[in-house]
Amino acid sequence: MKTAVIFLNHPLSEQQKVDLSRNYDVSAIVEMSNKLKGLFSQVPAEAGKQEIVKLAKKFVDFTGDAQIAVVQGEHTLSFAIVKLLQEQGKTCLVATTKRESQEITNPDGSVRKMNVFKHVRFREYA
Repeated sequence: MKTAVIFLNHPLSEQQKVDLSRNYDVSAIVEMSNKLKGLFSQVPAEAGKQEIVKLAKKFVDFTGDAQIAVVQGEHTLSFAIVKLLQEQGKTCLVATTKRESQEITNPDGSVRKMNVFKHVRFREYA
């Protein structure tokens, strides 16, 4: 059985947890600390390449002995995290979804669009 570390801006759904267990032999899921969640969700727009790599190393250090990481967030940080983890031989995944859209016409004639994202599967980073 394997451990997965989650680098997402939202909690895993139950369906995603089941997918990790069934398809990736994951028995333990590790969420980021509140401090890391704050860093992951608010990547400074002013940060350059060196700052992004330095930040990515903090997340990589957090993975410890985990064999799998789900990484999906700000693009440059996610790319840097995945690159470093893959260099360590770890499996990096991204969640894929199907979007279902519904348009609702309000009494005043305005239209409200609602999108529901449903988990399809995890895809390994190339």
